Amino acid sequence: MKGLAGLIGALAAALAGYLSLSLAGAIIPGQLTAPPLGHARANAPTQIMLVGGPIHYDILLPATPQVRAAFSFAIADGVPVDNLAAEWISVGWGSEAFFMNVGTRDELTFLPVWYAVTGDSAVIRLGAVGALPADLAPVHRITLSQTQLEHLTQNVLNDMRSPSGQIRLAKELEQGEAAAFYHARGDFNLFRTCNTWISKQMRAAGLRFGIWTPAPYSVRLSAWWFGHG
Repeated sequence: MKGLAGLIGALAAALAGYLSLSLAGAIIPGQLTAPPLGHARANAPTQIMLVGGPIHYDILLPATPQVRAAFSFAIADGVPVDNLAAEWISVGWGSEAFFMNVGTRDELTFLPVWYAVTGDSAVIRLGAVGALPADLAPVHRITLSQTQLEHLTQNVLNDMRSPSGQIRLAKELEQGEAAAFYHARGDFNLFRTCNTWISKQMRAAGLRFGIWTPAPYSVRLSAWWFGHG
């Protein structure tokens, strides 16, 4: 009995430590890898969005001609990047087992969660999105210069192993989004999550953002702390 109580206590302490570090990591700035906006504010500012759910954040890039051209390889995979009705190109990084097997909360089973927690190969989901609902939340609208947008777009492309690394095509997702999945660089685990990828990409765009944001609340806190909406 004492052994069980000790195990429960150790797990509780580990969880408390993880949660505390995820808060601290959200407000400690990580290293920037692109020029900050202030250095290029006259360079045609544009907006991106961070769109969150219960466990995951995606980045929405504006479907400008340059962004469409950068991801034009996905047209062959059924993602209508060239469709003028597409207003945003969505990108998200995460666990292969989770992305490929969990479409809704009803499909949330033990095995994908286990792989996501203990370690898994990573994938990037690339999609084309039309007009967004007015009540979309939580969402953070972030202003970038064109130069910063180029840095961000290139960094996302760099995290794809190659366009030919497609895993599976899913033409219809929950909200009518057309998307394809690609092998991605790096591995997913409890300390390197889809949400830490978000902070990495924001810093790649020259934005001050937390050094470690493993949970959605970490992303929200970091976006608020550094004034990103």
